[in-house]
Amino acid sequence: MALKTEYPYATIKQCMELAKAVDELGGSSSIEICAEKLGKQVSGAFRDIISSAVKYGFVIAKRGSGIQITENYKNIKLSYNKTEKAQLIEEAFLKIPLFMKVCERFNNQKLPVEFFDKLLIKEFNVNEKHASKVKGLFIKGARDVGLMGTDNTLCYSKEPSNDNSNTNTDDDKEQQPLNNRSITAPSAKDVNRSTLSLATTNASVVVEWPKVITKEDYEDISDWIEILKRMIGRSVVTEIKNESPSPG
Repeated sequence: MALKTEYPYATIKQCMELAKAVDELGGSSSIEICAEKLGKQVSGAFRDIISSAVKYGFVIAKRGSGIQITENYKNIKLSYNKTEKAQLIEEAFLKIPLFMKVCERFNNQKLPVEFFDKLLIKEFNVNEKHASKVKGLFIKGARDVGLMGTDNTLCYSKEPSNDNSNTNTDDDKEQQPLNNRSITAPSAKDVNRSTLSLATTNASVVVEWPKVITKEDYEDISDWIEILKRMIGRSVVTEIKNESPSPG
């Protein structure tokens, strides 16, 4: 049976905009006043945004009492920096059980975008009528929150599931990068390389980047580094255990 409550019907960006409107209206509002502020009509589509915002944890909506922002949204609004805000928005995206399951299933793998809608139906019990829309919502949302790169690889920071099945294909041309730029791997002579040796863990970190980049590329890389810092931070431990045998 299809899981009718496991996925939203609006993008996380649309839901953030709705929560922001409610916040600007004093933190609570009737549906009609909120719709007017956003320049929308109270319709089935608008109610879909409300129910989706509830699923993401941005608002509470109760019959007869309108819409109210949540503590989760307040925490996003009052984030101390971009990194904290991005982390909280990512967590909101992963509140959707279906989205969490997809991220766990395809962690560190390319999402098979060309038949992802069919996979949602067969393996995740998504209603066939909604599969195409859910596909688009997941792909856009995963990119917007930094979980999926322009090459369609999902990078979920927690440990991947034990499911080793792989449905990747060689043709991932259906979904183009958001900025519509093609991505070509530079040759070795056109790449800068920096290696940082970590004495404590006896490991190293290697970063490569093109010798010549545009300002737009630099801004993209800067945003990506902030996401990378957040992901690496989740691996930090206070103490490295010494696994060498004790003497005597």
